[in-house]
Amino acid sequence: MASKYDSFWHEFFQEHPVLKILDKVKEEGKVEFNVSNLLEIGQRHSYASWHEKLVFTQNGCTKIPEHAHMKSFIKFFNPRILEGKGLQVIIKPRNNLKNLALVFLGEKPNVIRTSKESYEIKQRANTNRINTNRIGIIANTFASLGWNGIIQFDLKEPEYQCFSKLKPKADYPYLSLMAVCTGIIDYQLAGNAYLFWKTLGEIAHNKKVESINTIKNTVYEFLDCPVNTRLNNQKRNCLNKIFSSFLPQKIISDYKLFREQPYLLWQDLSKVTGRKMEMKTIVMAMKVFDLVHLIYYDDYARFPEDIPIPVDIHVKRISYISGLIENEKVKDDVVRNVWGKICKKVSTILNKTVTSFRIDSSIWQIGKLASQSDWKLKPIVNYLTQEIGITRDKADKFSKELLWRRLNN
Repeated sequence: MASKYDSFWHEFFQEHPVLKILDKVKEEGKVEFNVSNLLEIGQRHSYASWHEKLVFTQNGCTKIPEHAHMKSFIKFFNPRILEGKGLQVIIKPRNNLKNLALVFLGEKPNVIRTSKESYEIKQRANTNRINTNRIGIIANTFASLGWNGIIQFDLKEPEYQCFSKLKPKADYPYLSLMAVCTGIIDYQLAGNAYLFWKTLGEIAHNKKVESINTIKNTVYEFLDCPVNTRLNNQKRNCLNKIFSSFLPQKIISDYKLFREQPYLLWQDLSKVTGRKMEMKTIVMAMKVFDLVHLIYYDDYARFPEDIPIPVDIHVKRISYISGLIENEKVKDDVVRNVWGKICKKVSTILNKTVTSFRIDSSIWQIGKLASQSDWKLKPIVNYLTQEIGITRDKADKFSKELLWRRLNN
């Protein structure tokens, strides 16, 4: 956040405490404040509300077209101030965009948003489909593994295994580009993820990855393999968009920027491919990018805590079997919402940012193994103790919570 905006809101909430606003909202249903002083801060690109984009200047504010691409976003209001308070806030332009009104309403917005407020996912499903009690239990169960236990799942991911072996073949920027270009086509496989990443490793094994052209040739050769037969034209069109754009060169030249602010890469990838940022394919590309960063720097890229989980059949099934959702056929937005809350709770408990990428690795591995073993407890416990290195008691508790519905019905 820009420091001037920070100061403005600090003073505002000192003068108007949230609890007093809440009391007034309960009495009147709506409370409105004039915050036109925001316009005096100067020109900034920012979100004016959770529903539309505005540009603030000293002369007023104007709307930004939905298709416009903005290189950076600055929040001028931090919605986390209101978390758990049952309030919704909207900033509305008044008098031909010359004044601003801050409006508080007595309902909580059903949105998942990133720490940079660059997109929204509206949660349309009935909230009765979510078991809030289970959210707390599952969060505590993940937290009990500790940070080291959680990241052990990443080391078992097939994409981590693939790129670990390719590391001697390429400098970081080139392998991160390959990660993005292959992660985005990791779906609808004619086989499974293990075969997918094993095949890529075999193709790239004897290549010296030191140019964009080499990566392009490798990726298209990979695209011709049997594992990518399904929806091949769709995958090919996506890669065509990437390699005909500015993005490959930008990933190479601006790799330091993307290491520090990977969210900018996420935005660019969404723009180039025309896919929403929360789509599973886009999210997976960024997860693989994150794993490659771990391989080279022994640490994760600086993603914000509240990024969406890549929703696939395993994530959705575990969400249901663990009792988090009441219907396995809920919209993907509901699943993202649930795991977003869990990640936040786990991060708070461990005092360390735990993104959905970390949680996804464990869910995917357990979900896949559970479905193959008819959701029996023993194979899961054995995997956790023997492959992940979790103690027996923690493995037993963790497995029982993730298989909760099967074990209690």
